[in-house]
Amino acid sequence: IKSASKTLVLFLKSIPEGCYFNIISFGSRYEPFFPTSMPYNQKTMEKGTKFAEMMQADFDGTELLAPLQYIFKLPSQSSGLPRQMFILTDGSVSNTSSVISEVR
Repeated sequence: IKSASKTLVLFLKSIPEGCYFNIISFGSRYEPFFPTSMPYNQKTMEKGTKFAEMMQADFDGTELLAPLQYIFKLPSQSSGLPRQMFILTDGSVSNTSSVISEVR
């Protein structure tokens, strides 16, 4: 999880201004860090970075399907911009065929 956490911090410090972002922790359950995607600015970047630095592998398992379904149901916060997702995990994803079908 330390490697995933460090990578997330790097991503968070590299997001262009004008973008929206959120962090969704996942395992046997999932939990968004912010209630909705937030505009990227110094304050939200710092909050996200602090969260990433304190992440622990305490969600058990690596169930990716439910959080993906949750994300795909959310309305886009930034009209005209494509939605991009970066998935970082410290384990192997279960149910890969369903995950791939969902993404397609």
